[in-house]
Amino acid sequence: MYYLAVSYNQPQFNECTTWNSTGVMFQTSSTFDSPFGIFIDTNNSIYVTDQQQYYVFMWVNSSIKLIKIIPITNFYNNQNSIFVTNNGDIFVGTNSGVEKGTLYSTTDTPVTDFGSSCFGLFVDINDTLYCSPSSSNKVMTIWLGSNATSPETVAGTDHFGSNPTTLNGPRGIFVDVNFDLYVADYGNNRVQRFRSKQLNGTTVAGSTSINTTITLSDPTGIVLDGEGYLFIVDTGNNRIVRSTPNGFQCIIGCNGSHSASNQLPDPHRMAFDSYGNIYVTNPANNLIVKFLVSTNSCETTTEISSTMNTNDNSSMSSMKVQHDTSTKDLTTTEISSTMNVNDNSSMSSMKVQHDTTPKDFTSTFSINQLTTSESSISSPFFVMPFCGQNKIGLTCKEEGEIIVGGDGDGDQLNVPMGLSFDDKGNIYVTDRWNYRIEKFEIIL
Repeated sequence: MYYLAVSYNQPQFNECTTWNSTGVMFQTSSTFDSPFGIFIDTNNSIYVTDQQQYYVFMWVNSSIKLIKIIPITNFYNNQNSIFVTNNGDIFVGTNSGVEKGTLYSTTDTPVTDFGSSCFGLFVDINDTLYCSPSSSNKVMTIWLGSNATSPETVAGTDHFGSNPTTLNGPRGIFVDVNFDLYVADYGNNRVQRFRSKQLNGTTVAGSTSINTTITLSDPTGIVLDGEGYLFIVDTGNNRIVRSTPNGFQCIIGCNGSHSASNQLPDPHRMAFDSYGNIYVTNPANNLIVKFLVSTNSCETTTEISSTMNTNDNSSMSSMKVQHDTSTKDLTTTEISSTMNVNDNSSMSSMKVQHDTTPKDFTSTFSINQLTTSESSISSPFFVMPFCGQNKIGLTCKEEGEIIVGGDGDGDQLNVPMGLSFDDKGNIYVTDRWNYRIEKFEIIL
């Protein structure tokens, strides 16, 4: 079966990506009466509907200069939603149905009547149009490749409810490439996911979710990024939240609902441009606000330099280690190099493998812990680098404190086999042939 390419932007983000909390006014109240629906295509052309005007507004390539006003000639108000396909068809949800226009047309044509206003509108890669007629408490579809005029219900019923098969005033909708339907279930303060051809929904955010997610209030918009993570317009809480591998987090409007530049009163819809910037419609203040993405990397490195001594009296400089929050294998082939270490409070699981022929050594990092395994070497690896030339802003005491067994001087080791960190960054070393464990305190 032939599928269409998506016409909207789905950037990919890492867990450390943030957005500038201070929004930029993309368009002000002088342009709109009540901006509501928004769509940004892959060329960064921006389309906006106004609930009180009979037009679709358009800006090309994220320009702030208004390029085109597309009339809705059938004079419908309550233009709550919009979707633009790759071939230039512009679908607008109106009072009770959907109208279709094009960029260069002067008239629009009715698509079908859904019985009430489509607060959410979407066209999937199979050319199926989805509408969420909110007052009907359901989501309906019609295939644009047929002459059918009778829509099909794919989620919800004619009656509001909060069980897995019902909805309560659904608003924004999104359909992924697997044809799973996501619904901002406004009246139930949740987001529901309906697997393809399934009428039983699963709560993926908000109330009634099986797993702990996040508390929502009157959600109106839902978008998925390129990794399938949720971005939710949480209107009642005047914010935008997103899901990550480690749970949900607020990203915009996290300081309340007033009119300061870092606050977000009455958000209703959002869309990404191709760079990952977020545009939000704000009908209460007749604004469109743009929030710039900050492409932070989860990968952080801090350079230290020191010398490590092996038990056969050979010496080598510290190696280079680089890691982020994902697991990855790295190899260093040079004995003399720079060592980069993340602070242990944010260190995630990783593997480091380095070849110091003929001495092969493998270590595995995990949170606040370093465990070692060896094939042909016993050495004080990763101990001296932390106690060396103070390149990371902290050092260890030159003489260790013996906390378990053994004898001898505290600044001497005899075949250390492993080490770990406590939550303050102090280092604990298993000193094998001195039969003891030593603690080296951090000096900040």
